[in-house]
Amino acid sequence: NPRGYTIPLDKRLAADGRGLQDNTINDNFAKLAEALYIADRKAREAVDMRANIEKAMAAKEKEGQEQKLRLIAQKARDERSGIIRGDPEEAEAAERDELRKDRHKERERDRRVKRANPGKAEKMRSM
Repeated sequence: NPRGYTIPLDKRLAADGRGLQDNTINDNFAKLAEALYIADRKAREAVDMRANIEKAMAAKEKEGQEQKLRLIAQKARDERSGIIRGDPEEAEAAERDELRKDRHKERERDRRVKRANPGKAEKMRSM
């Protein structure tokens, strides 16, 4: 094109003769494409399976943590309400501690009464 005219693409291809040729695809290309498709599908399945397993493990771990927290909360509720679960030795120890606290409070009360009014302490003991 010495004059610089614009030639449409279809006319250019017709002049070349490229449009007249048949495109042939090698059989091995079809085999390769099929193998790649199968490999991709299997890889996707493996990734999905791995993700599902990780999700299940995370859910199991979360459930275990929730169960642990439930037990701790129940134990705290029981301790607050005065119900003590566990072995009898702990219950006996808790009772002894409670008696110690009561006796300590009683002695403290007696000391305060004596300090405030020495004669009244004798009256209260005789009751």
